[in-house]
This record gives sequence, C-alpha cells and structure tokens, in this order.
Amino acid sequence: EKKFPPKKFEKVFYELSLFYQSSIYEVCRIRTEPDFEARDLEYRKAADGSNNSYHPASYKLRVVCAEGAVVRDGIEIDSCESVGGLEFGEIVEAFDRCINSSGVMRYRTQRGWVSEQTRGHGREPIAEVLSIQGIAKINPSFRKPANSKSKRAECGVPDLCNVSASVLARLQNSQASLCSCLSRVVVLGIRSLPGMRSLTQNNNIGGHVKAVVRMMSKSLHSNINAIFSSEKT
Repeated sequence: EKKFPPKKFEKVFYELSLFYQSSIYEVCRIRTEPDFEARDLEYRKAADGSNNSYHPASYKLRVVCAEGAVVRDGIEIDSCESVGGLEFGEIVEAFDRCINSSGVMRYRTQRGWVSEQTRGHGREPIAEVLSIQGIAKINPSFRKPANSKSKRAECGVPDLCNVSASVLARLQNSQASLCSCLSRVVVLGIRSLPGMRSLTQNNNIGGHVKAVVRMMSKSLHSNINAIFSSEKT
C-alpha cells in the first residue's frame, strides 16, 4: 500500500509554505512603508492634469479575486445596488473609470461598475488591467459635479513595488485553498474510519490522516515561528 502523502508531495508542500511566508512578509513590508499610501494615490492622478479631455477608449480587465467581482449600477459601493457578478478569471471590457468617494478605482463595463481593489488598507486586487486601447474624448454626461469627491484617472501607472505587493498577496488565496483541500481530506478520512482507535494504526486510512495532519501542523508551526521571529528583529 502506498504511503500518503508521498515524500515528494510533502517536500513541495513545505517549499510552497516557505514561499508563502516570504511573500506575505514582503507584502507587509511594502504596505507598511510610510509613503505607500502616497504612492498609491499619486499614480491615480491624470497623466497631464485633471482638465485632460481625453482618456483610453477601452480597458481590458481580468478578474483576479478568487471570490469574483461584484457589479453595481453606479460608482459608489454602499449606495448603489448590485446587478450581478463576474467570475474569477473572467475578462471584460470597460469604457470609463473613476475614483469614488472611498478612494477606490471603479471601471464601467456593459454590465455595470466593478472595483479594481478592495476598500481599506489592504487594497487586495479584484480586477487587473490587461491592456488599454484607443483614445476617446470624455463624454460630458459622465463628468461629476464640481463638489463631488469622485475624480477621473486616465493613464496613471502604479509603481513596481505596489504591483509586486498586489501580485504576491494573491498567494493568500492559493495557500488557503490548498489547506482547505487538505482539511477536507482529513475530515473525510476520519468519517470513513470505523472507530477512533483506527487512528493509531499506521497502515490504513488512519495512518494517512495522521500524516496529513502532521504535515499541516508542521507548516502552521513554521508560519507562527516566522511571525514571532520577525517581531523580534
């Protein structure tokens, strides 16, 4: 009978865990820098001033959030109704973008408005721009009142650090999905056992369950130690 999990799988799992640790640590380092918020806001400004009358004709977006993207009937999030959603990996075309009163970049698609990132300090990515095409003149009907907090953002480009942090932050979903799958393996394995004594036997399902739990525990212990080590330094 083959051993589960195999040694090769355990090695890959531990290496992925170490990669996850270093990546999230780097994300935290970048996002806690004093000028992170300032850089994030700077790239959202129009390329040549707020009076620019031209902007890209269309933006090709891809949803990168594992939970998908909520589509609303307006720029604001709290005061606008949800009219649908976009699936993870779905690619859509947007024709306008503005920053709402919460400071979130919003894109207008044929279905409605979607966010580029989540609200709050984390700013987890929801959709990313794959490409921009053409040049279009701003439609006056889409201009906001002078006293509105919303503003246009035509061709701002984020700096490399911010982009790197957003890309590395996606590993959180990958790591969570992997651990969730292994947890289901453990639960299903325990349910299939005739009794708890079977866990003490190493040559059946109980032995496999113990091995998976031991592997996950070792990874979790390593993650916790990494947190305390970083606090000491």
